[in-house]
Amino acid sequence: MGRRHGTTRAVSASLRMELEGKIFMNLS
Repeated sequence: MGRRHGTTRAVSASLRMELEGKIFMNLS
């Protein structure tokens, strides 16, 4: 269960980075 939570956290982090990247590209 802890391992699953860790995976979810990693996925959330990569989704957040991708979203921030898109926002940054739009601002540029």
